[in-house]
Amino acid sequence: MYDFANSGYTTVVITAVFNAYFVAVIAGNAPWATFAWTAALSASYALILLTGPVIGAYADLRAAKKPLLVLTTAGCVVATALLAFTGPGTLALAVALLVFSNFCFGCGENLVAAFLPELARGESLGRVSGWGWSLGYLGGLLTLGLCLGYVIWAQAHGQEPQQFVPVTMLITAATFAA
Repeated sequence: MYDFANSGYTTVVITAVFNAYFVAVIAGNAPWATFAWTAALSASYALILLTGPVIGAYADLRAAKKPLLVLTTAGCVVATALLAFTGPGTLALAVALLVFSNFCFGCGENLVAAFLPELARGESLGRVSGWGWSLGYLGGLLTLGLCLGYVIWAQAHGQEPQQFVPVTMLITAATFAA
């Protein structure tokens, strides 16, 4: 069920809604806007790469997978909700929140994967993992559907992206937290 909840983050924030908002509104369609987006994501992935072994060792040594998963989930949810406060002129804040939210998401993915051997026997690991991924796609599509439904409604009522995209960040954070 974790995959169902967290996949809305990557679908809405990373892939379909916030990325376009970041480039067009936050970075003002500047020539370097797409580079800034990919550089922020690259920074978050580098942080995950560098800290993953340390976090994993700590989780194993202290039997802290679950508390760390709760912490990284809360970090991603809060940072995603705070993305609602970004807009024109908030590039540094948007980059910081994007890096932090995606770092927390990635660390959470590593931690949740560590639970798989406790949830399934060796011969059924692939099936259980596959079900998790498929439920993740379903959750991502559900969250995207909620957000796009809101976007359609907001546009029909004359709202601009600066008004409706922030609400989609709150929808995404809420569905992840639920």
